[in-house]
Amino acid sequence: MRGTSRPAWQCQKGFSSIIAVIVMMLLGVIGAGLTSVIIAESKMSSSYNNKIAAQYLAEAGVRRAVLELLNDPAWTGTQGSVLLGNGTYLVSIAGNGDNRTITSQGVIGTKGTMNYAHQQAVVNVTLGSSNLSQAFTYAAFVGFDGKASVTLSNSSSSIYGNLGSYLSQIYYVWYYTASVPSVYDGQFIPNQTVTQPAVPSTSVSLTPDDYKTQNGVATPTLPQDCYNGTGDYSNMSGLYYVDRAFQLNGPSFITRSTATIFVNGSAEFNSNLGDNFTIITTGNISVNSDIGSNITIITTGNVAFNNTNLGDNVTVYADSVNFNSGGKKGTWGGNMKVYVQGDANIYRTLGDDALVMANGNMHITQTGPENAVLYSGGTLTYDGANVTGSVAAGSMVMNGGTITYSKSVVDQVLGTSSGFTINSWNNQ
Repeated sequence: MRGTSRPAWQCQKGFSSIIAVIVMMLLGVIGAGLTSVIIAESKMSSSYNNKIAAQYLAEAGVRRAVLELLNDPAWTGTQGSVLLGNGTYLVSIAGNGDNRTITSQGVIGTKGTMNYAHQQAVVNVTLGSSNLSQAFTYAAFVGFDGKASVTLSNSSSSIYGNLGSYLSQIYYVWYYTASVPSVYDGQFIPNQTVTQPAVPSTSVSLTPDDYKTQNGVATPTLPQDCYNGTGDYSNMSGLYYVDRAFQLNGPSFITRSTATIFVNGSAEFNSNLGDNFTIITTGNISVNSDIGSNITIITTGNVAFNNTNLGDNVTVYADSVNFNSGGKKGTWGGNMKVYVQGDANIYRTLGDDALVMANGNMHITQTGPENAVLYSGGTLTYDGANVTGSVAAGSMVMNGGTITYSKSVVDQVLGTSSGFTINSWNNQ
């Protein structure tokens, strides 16, 4: 029986089918591989883009921190995450004094999801420092050591800015519990290690023997007609020595003077005084007349300003001081500097950009200083004044009024450097 055979074309058709199946399988494998590569590339691209976006957010937080610290060195960071675009940033500040570390975290997406990205920038900076103390980088700073308290006894007592302290907590006393006093625009910042302000003392000698003679020649004294104001001493200069209690009466006296007067005793000024002179006494001083600009008053006793108009650039060194409102509201110039070893009582305005520092207690009334920097080593009693600048004290009793932090006033009063140096920047 003869065998049968398939035509050649049928054999070729079967072989072609096998080839086609193999090719399709290969194409499928290649396609699947390409799809995986494309998906992986897409994920990598998305992850990279999100990482870049998170880095931009972290850097935005650093820029925010730099601006905030330049305006308010007591700023401690954002209160929670800040939304910006499709992500958030969170800023915290560490360190005290001039050296601070800014940590800014930028986040895109939600942790645990594919689009999540997190970047962090850690930046160390040096701030411009005050010539006196970092205590004045707060609206109010209380308690340098030991126990401190803040007594807000009036519902209108307000602090606009941060309240700082060396202590971990401050004891608050509310006199009117039905209407708790408000503390606005800031937060309590505990455990702050700052230098307690040191009240400057004069380098000028207060010893009479140092003024009695000059190069072996007796120092001139003031003539008798100075005391009753009948003489003309409008162009006095040089040093004068008065070895007794001193009182000036009569019309205008010592105008346009550049004199230094040393009084071995107390002094009372009832005549108007001019510019550019220095008064040094070993006793109390009572100023009942107007005085000009560029005046320095130095005493081991008390200085009382009564019914007085003052010019610019008046500097006072005293054991205690009283700024009394008297029968008229005086006009006072700017840039007053008052350094008191004991107590200070301020019952009137002091002009712009005043600095008052006292090692003892300080009492301020409603007509007290406006643009000012104030320091009391004891208790600061604050009766309704409205100060813009900065206040520091051992403890504070606030009976109404406001304290508003102003870096520009602090800089003007203290001569604070506004420098800002970035020491290192690490992206993580």
